[in-house]
Amino acid sequence: SATQQFRLDSKEQIAVAYFSDGQYAGYQWAGKTINLSLNGRIARDQQGNLHLFWADGASGSKLFYSTIEPARRQVIDAVNQNDVTNGVLNGAMDVLIGIMFFPVALAWLLPGALILIIYQWNRDYAILDRWQPIAFVVFAFLVYLGIKILVLPAMFSYAPLTAWFDIGDGLTTVLQYGTPFVTVLVGLAVAERRRRRDNTIAPLHYFLVAASVDAVFTLALYG
Repeated sequence: SATQQFRLDSKEQIAVAYFSDGQYAGYQWAGKTINLSLNGRIARDQQGNLHLFWADGASGSKLFYSTIEPARRQVIDAVNQNDVTNGVLNGAMDVLIGIMFFPVALAWLLPGALILIIYQWNRDYAILDRWQPIAFVVFAFLVYLGIKILVLPAMFSYAPLTAWFDIGDGLTTVLQYGTPFVTVLVGLAVAERRRRRDNTIAPLHYFLVAASVDAVFTLALYG
């Protein structure tokens, strides 16, 4: 068993290593469970199909099975109602726990907010109608993003949803690199909608809306 890098927790999981002509050729994770996985055993049948067994949980009370035999693999890989229900419930719980850390994430917003407070200090009426306030908002938002990336460096290495559902490699790559940009775009879209609804908005207000929405989604997916 081995610990999977960038997993949401440090639970050991079963991995299968492949060798070709005595040389290491790669590995594959056999499963992704919420408990400790140990005591893996592998066997090969007369047709050359591999069959893998392992115990799950600290007490080893649950037995898991995986194989490359086509017929059995088709049955094992089929998604049933329990898979969907468990994935949704586990995902919802992780999302709620992540959002609960939003007060901590306010520290990410603080430097950018201070920049805009200082900018607006001697201005009776600062709105986003000229290049200067827009430039300050962009600068403050970039500072916020820099802090967020420093706090969550694995954000571009972990693909959201993969802790709860088995997702193909292609979609995993899209989620891994696309999700951080999507959360930013959602935050900016909400702030822009607020600006258009009110016809005007102060730079600080625009920044707080955009950064807060981005922070909430970030915590929900990566927290």
